[in-house]
Amino acid sequence: MDHLARFMHMAVDYKKKIGFAGPFYIEPKPREPSTHQYDSDSAACLNFLREYGLLEHFKLNIETNHATLAGHTMRHELEVALAAGALAPSMPTRVTSSSAGTRTSFPPTSTSPQRSCWCS
Repeated sequence: MDHLARFMHMAVDYKKKIGFAGPFYIEPKPREPSTHQYDSDSAACLNFLREYGLLEHFKLNIETNHATLAGHTMRHELEVALAAGALAPSMPTRVTSSSAGTRTSFPPTSTSPQRSCWCS
């Protein structure tokens, strides 16, 4: 873990050196390509980033199938990332439930209208 964190700090140092102000993205992926990973779900990623002082430089890109592989629901993974302020900008910013399922709402952007995604 120390080596991975050092590598990520080097990437952050380089982005600062070249003037890149955007975040890096991590996509939690359990069992891809192996069973032992540090990025198996949102909570594991966030704990790693917090432990090594990297949270402000990274956001999480959550994918439904990866949430399922981790044994969680998409809603759970989104809420964990959202609560930490680490949800990628292309991800929903609000998660609500209804009898039809879990609805995740995306914020409007200057280039696209309001979008919604239904997750179950």
